[in-house]
Parts: sequence; C-alpha cells; structure tokens
Amino acid sequence: LCETSSFFIVTLGCGSTIAENCTYFESTGNNAVAGGCRTRLCKCSEDICQIRLDFLTFAITGPSTDSASVGAILNGEQVKTANGKQVANAARCLTDTFAISNQDTVPVICGTNTGFHVYFDVSDACHDLDFAFGQNAVGVTSVANRMWSIKVSQYSCNYENLAPSGCNQWFFGPGATNIVKSYNFDGGKHLADQTQTICVR
Repeated sequence: LCETSSFFIVTLGCGSTIAENCTYFESTGNNAVAGGCRTRLCKCSEDICQIRLDFLTFAITGPSTDSASVGAILNGEQVKTANGKQVANAARCLTDTFAISNQDTVPVICGTNTGFHVYFDVSDACHDLDFAFGQNAVGVTSVANRMWSIKVSQYSCNYENLAPSGCNQWFFGPGATNIVKSYNFDGGKHLADQTQTICVR
C-alpha cells in the first residue's frame, strides 16, 4: 500500500527509472518542446501484481478536431472506392500521446486527464511511461501547455483490493458517488481508438 507514513516520497522526471512504491513522475522544465519524455517503471519487489497510476495533473495536446474525410474504410480495410465508410482524423491523438509499454489493456491517450487513474497488470519486464510530443499542432489550433504529475502505486499479489484483471479503472467504497468518464472527457472530446474497461464494486 502507498502511504506517506510508511514510505518515502520520490519525485522523478524524464529519463529516470522508478523501482520504488509511492513515487511521482512529474514534468519539469520546458515542456513545450517537441520530442518525448519517458521514465521506466519496474516492480519494487517480486510479489507485485498490479500498478495504479493517479493522474494528479495531466494536460497534453488533445485530439484532432478536423472532421474532413481522409479516406474510406470497408470491412476494416482502406479502400479507394465510394463503397466504404468515410473516415476522418477527428478524435485521434495526432500531436501528443501517452502510452504504457508491456501491457495490452491501457490504450494510448492524450488531452486532459487530470483526476483520472489507470490500473494495469504488471509484467516481469519493466514498463515505459512514454510521452511523445509533436513539434506542430495537427488537427488542433495549438499545442498545449504540457504538464503532468503521476502518482505510482504498486500492489502486491495478496493485496485484498486488487482491481479485476483487465480493468483500466476501478471504483469502490461504501457510499461512493461520482460520474464514470472516458479518458479526455474533461477535454470535451471522446478519444478515437479506445477500448476502456471501467469496473465498479
């Protein structure tokens, strides 16, 4: 469990490696530059089964709002005939992205995700928390003032409140009330290419 009374707090930036419980991955310096920011997240002990990321602050450039057609799709394949369904770049993350390596349940996201969280099952290999930033705004008017503060909590396999396997978000507790939201909901546009599993107990 990640409690400040029993763990020291470590704050790390780009290019670091996290192998402790209750750490923070935060933006520092000039975050408007193109390129990326990656930190490596490794298990703090052999009995770790799950990781939770709390996005205390999370703001990167949001998805494209360009609704102009970029082609046609038929049976999942791009076609050059008029028979397909017209598709656009709207809602796709074309400028900035955030991805987690070595897992297959958390989608690539962008936009405003402050207050959101994500769970994923731990791989024996480390996980890269990977921000990629575009030089130019694509499908949006400008790049965001990029900033993030991500709390990393690691849970042992015998922790009594692990999220069910495959759940991206896990809500629990007596009397809890809230609104379940998809990623970038507060950014005003649902993200394309998402498969998100939200679980409630």
